[in-house]
Amino acid sequence: MPSRNRAKLLKICGISLLALPLKGQAQTDTLARKMDTVVVTQRVAATSVALRSDGSLWWNAKAFDVLPKVLGNADPVRCAQMLPGVQTNSELDAGLHVQGSDNTHNLLAIQGVPIYNAAHLLGIFSVFNASHYAAMNLKKGPNVATDPSRLGATLSMDHQADIPDSVHGELSVGLISSQGTLRLPTGRRSGLTLSARASYLNLLYSRWLTASDMSLRYRFGDANLTWQWQPNVRNRLWLDAYWGMDNVRAVQDEYQGHMKLRWGNALAALHWLYDRGNGLTVNSRAFYTRYDNRLRLSQGEMLFSLPSDIADLGLHSHMAWRGWRAGAELVWHNIQPQNPQAQNIYNQSLTPQPRQHTQEYILFADYTRQILPHFEATAGVRTTAYVDDIQHLHLAADPSIRLSYTRERWQLALDYALRHQYLFQTGTSSLGMPTEFWMSVGSSSPPQWGHNLALSAAIYLFDGRYRLSADVYYRRLHHQVEYDGDIMKFLNSDYCVTDNLLYGRGHNYGLSVMVAKRTGRLTGWLSYAYGRARRQFAEDGYQRTYSASHERPHEVNFLASYRLGRCWTLSATYVFASGTPFTAPEHFYIMNGMLLTQYGPHNARRLRPYRRLDLSVNYLLPTRHLRQSGLNLSLYNATMRHNDIACRLKVHGDHYLYSHFGLIKFILPSISYFMKF
Repeated sequence: MPSRNRAKLLKICGISLLALPLKGQAQTDTLARKMDTVVVTQRVAATSVALRSDGSLWWNAKAFDVLPKVLGNADPVRCAQMLPGVQTNSELDAGLHVQGSDNTHNLLAIQGVPIYNAAHLLGIFSVFNASHYAAMNLKKGPNVATDPSRLGATLSMDHQADIPDSVHGELSVGLISSQGTLRLPTGRRSGLTLSARASYLNLLYSRWLTASDMSLRYRFGDANLTWQWQPNVRNRLWLDAYWGMDNVRAVQDEYQGHMKLRWGNALAALHWLYDRGNGLTVNSRAFYTRYDNRLRLSQGEMLFSLPSDIADLGLHSHMAWRGWRAGAELVWHNIQPQNPQAQNIYNQSLTPQPRQHTQEYILFADYTRQILPHFEATAGVRTTAYVDDIQHLHLAADPSIRLSYTRERWQLALDYALRHQYLFQTGTSSLGMPTEFWMSVGSSSPPQWGHNLALSAAIYLFDGRYRLSADVYYRRLHHQVEYDGDIMKFLNSDYCVTDNLLYGRGHNYGLSVMVAKRTGRLTGWLSYAYGRARRQFAEDGYQRTYSASHERPHEVNFLASYRLGRCWTLSATYVFASGTPFTAPEHFYIMNGMLLTQYGPHNARRLRPYRRLDLSVNYLLPTRHLRQSGLNLSLYNATMRHNDIACRLKVHGDHYLYSHFGLIKFILPSISYFMKF
């Protein structure tokens, strides 16, 4: 078949973007389109990463199996950080930063239902168990009316669409944790999927979890449940549930000090999909999601705790018909911001933080029309009525427009959207610890809002074997929020949460370029991204424009996977990124035996550049009774690069030492056994 006809057929079938061959799967799939009595077939590369018509990236979860694993886990969020425009974080940074966005600007979700803290093990990997899901969907910014009320990206884990017709599953056993997934039919038209993970870090690594005279104990676990029922061809219902918990305990016997940290998520949702058959579909869900965290410090009779939580109860429904998409959403938010509590300490002036009960009412609609043979336009509006905890009404109407021009071998898209955001997260760090908390807009906290403008282009080369893509973006942000407090203020002075919040403005801009090899034994991509995230606040010391704390201007990502015969798969990832900004001390004074510090300009200095090489080998074992079994060996930080995550100050008598601090200094190996039955 001529290449021009092959490209037309691919366009008809909706196939686009990057392909990574899956381990244990044939290199090609067969697609067919029936026209009366004529059947046209074409063999194309099995797609692992695809570009959807709305600009989002769809990544097949099975492709995670061949990528390097952190401590034996193939983590979707870590894999997403290899995509252009998605910033690679340090080991303890639990945030997701896309095109300069703050972590709080993004929505992380399970089938559209929010997860408010998606971090396990202090951010080393996420709460998403890759074996439970069919795919990961990432949109770098809002561009249609159906996108949520967030200024940044949306990352959603999507479930399997097919109901299992037989009992099957998979199991992975590693050095610090194990995970398993079981799929089984529960009737002729229903099926159940169960997944669970558990850690035993203390069992093997207790000796390494001791620093000086302090011992550390850590454990985590999570579970997923999805039940599907399809009573007929037009209706499908599924029940989804998630539960996860992290516990950290540190004990210092010499000073009788104890620290306990606990945080976790719980989610339950009922989805209903109705397909009328003439192009009309209706997708509805009712959901409940909750995140809570607890920090408790004690020394002798002194006790200090820092609880916070957020819970949502919501209804959502949207329909699609002949280019139209419209829907409504209603969400009740119940929020406990950071609420310090203390007993027997010097500071007895801690102001209690009341709960916030708010409601969010949303209507949205957009329309897609093909104006010319290759030119398509989508325009819409998202209206929001938000009632805060003092019954003040915030109204917004956010327009969006997407223009796309698609030919056989290349595509071009221009996106614009205005968005208002009514929830924000802040705190003393971004390390996935319970010091982070959520708050709602109110009388003294106006909604955040911003303009998002993006231009993207892609061209397919050499009969589609290669893809060259580029993105340019600009975001103008208003009413940005940052936290200016620290934990010592709780103990030594009058403290109120709202007194430590800064409000200002900012802008993000940048570009990214990626070349991807889509077929053959060797697949992968090489990308470069340049981006700036600038902020400005009115308070003393913040008037100048400075870099946001997560800004990394330059980043290079390389990912490659090579199939060596039928049993071996070799893969590697490499990251180079500019160092993150920090505020450096300029002068030190010692008065009466106490060290006083004078800091320089905010975020004026940078840590050393971040570099990391990860390697992975998969070997399939011979098997008769299993679908697949094998071993995975991964090397995290194979070059033993000492990457900085922060700076710290050490005092020795009347001398001080100012140095960089890193978590992982050596190679971190992991080996795991996996099987599919």
